[in-house]
Amino acid sequence: MMGLKTSGKILQLKKTLIGLCPRIKPGVFQLLRAIQDIPGLTVRVVDYNGRVPFLSQLNSTHNSDIFIGMHGAGLTHLLFLPDWAAIMELYNCEDRGCYKDLARLRGVKYFTWSTAKEHLVYPEDAGRHPTNGTPHKKFTNYRFDPAEFKRQVNLAHHVSDPPDLTQLGKHGSVPDLQLLT
Repeated sequence: MMGLKTSGKILQLKKTLIGLCPRIKPGVFQLLRAIQDIPGLTVRVVDYNGRVPFLSQLNSTHNSDIFIGMHGAGLTHLLFLPDWAAIMELYNCEDRGCYKDLARLRGVKYFTWSTAKEHLVYPEDAGRHPTNGTPHKKFTNYRFDPAEFKRQVNLAHHVSDPPDLTQLGKHGSVPDLQLLT
């Protein structure tokens, strides 16, 4: 675990990977095994579904340095990442600009599976749009090459050296989040 010394205190930092989309569940444990030996990486897998309270989702996202997931609405949580964080869209399902633009607007680093490495993305089938039945890459499960996944996770190395946390507030808590009704 890394630490920053600030006025006698050590603030513990960790690289955290979160995010699990149902479309990658078939191979998620293989991916986790591939990155388990990366120094300083703490892995937390979450599935943001209706059973997880929204404030818990925000807290989990805000306390993450690397947020990884499939193309889909769950990636909008990147809006709640800390300033130094990175978002890794595992596969953009041929919608290349969507979350890249959102990450740019939020000011966090963005990574996605390289087009040159798409042969290492393994769709379960062609995927079918649920309404009209046409083939669509957003509607299938995926597996990913573990070695390439590890290489891409390592692209987010900048989060191991975040800015001075004394200027940003304490990493690790979101005490002021409330839902206004």
